[in-house]
Amino acid sequence: MYSIYVYKRQCRSRISFRHNFYQACALFPDTITLPDMSTIKSMLLLGALILFQTLQGQDQPFEIQGSLSGAFHGKIYLFFDNHYRQKDSIGAAIIDGKFHFSGRVVLPVLCRIHMDQRSYIQDFYIDGKVTHIICSNKVEIREKEGAVPDTLNKLEILTVDGSATESAKRGFEQWVAQLRQSGGGDEEKSRRHADSLRAFVAQHPGNKASAYLLGEASDLRWGHAKTILQMIDTSLSGTYEYKTAAKLIDHLYKEDRIAGGVPFHDLVLYDTSGRPVDSRQFRGNYVLVEFWASWCGPCMESIPSLRSLYEKNKGNHFVILGVSWDYNKNNWKKAIIKTGMPWSQVIDHDEHNGRLAEYYALDHIPTNILLDPSGKILGNELSMEEIQKLLPRADGNAGVSR
Repeated sequence: MYSIYVYKRQCRSRISFRHNFYQACALFPDTITLPDMSTIKSMLLLGALILFQTLQGQDQPFEIQGSLSGAFHGKIYLFFDNHYRQKDSIGAAIIDGKFHFSGRVVLPVLCRIHMDQRSYIQDFYIDGKVTHIICSNKVEIREKEGAVPDTLNKLEILTVDGSATESAKRGFEQWVAQLRQSGGGDEEKSRRHADSLRAFVAQHPGNKASAYLLGEASDLRWGHAKTILQMIDTSLSGTYEYKTAAKLIDHLYKEDRIAGGVPFHDLVLYDTSGRPVDSRQFRGNYVLVEFWASWCGPCMESIPSLRSLYEKNKGNHFVILGVSWDYNKNNWKKAIIKTGMPWSQVIDHDEHNGRLAEYYALDHIPTNILLDPSGKILGNELSMEEIQKLLPRADGNAGVSR
């Protein structure tokens, strides 16, 4: 374990310091004054800190001893952090269910392992000279008509010994898994998750596991996640884990913009004739903002359902605003004519670098946002049935139209 290794080095340094110092006192009694105990402790602490900082950022030897049960063949591969382009560069043969990796790397580091061919990628931390892991693997054969079957290796890490960082990470992950299986609403679970992660980070502000666990906490509210990130030691700001956590927080910030009750981000886009369309012109209606593209198969398949929803509700203060991600305007216009979509259409340029897509962190289509007559968001990613339930009936009451 890394911490024990450093402690032993500190002890050796302490013995050597005292031995040499008192030898000097015996030789030059009139020129050396013995420091008091508090001064000695301060000097020792400074020495330990210098030693720790010297080791930080330097390659150190590591060894991973692993065992693998279940079906497998070929090799198992290792790479670090997010270096996916190098994921097949370090391989180890599996002999009698055993494998072994060794080398030098800056510790602690996030290790990722996978089997050859198609495989789950599993990760764990190492922070000392020797780490022992026990894994299992299941091979799943996926038949394809008229083609060679796909083989998927469902690799799983069962235990990791010799890594304090991984032990802390796994302990918290197990608690989160139990939280997600427990009763209670999503908001309550998110709050409890944030409270526990805040306490974990307070105890381990300089531990990579703190940033890793925050980067995995996609259920947190943006404000909670931002506060926790600020608690993490700035020495980690250049690490893969910290950058991942920062990206998640940016995504959560954009997700908060799409929450129910938040005013829609109004802007002007352009229709098929190049005329400006201001989203505010639809005030007083329920507006379904439907994101789509002519090149998107599922989008085109959903048009009959959208048309049915539109025809059923168009006389009851309901409109659809189609927002295209097309990068070819001619294909966009042809698709509108071919499908006969009767609702308003605008284009948000540059696929998911478009202004609305960027603002709301949208990364797939089809998707939608439903607005109430005042321009506030009622929901997003809604099915046709969910949309219908949120629209007023012909008698003016909320619920399914008749």
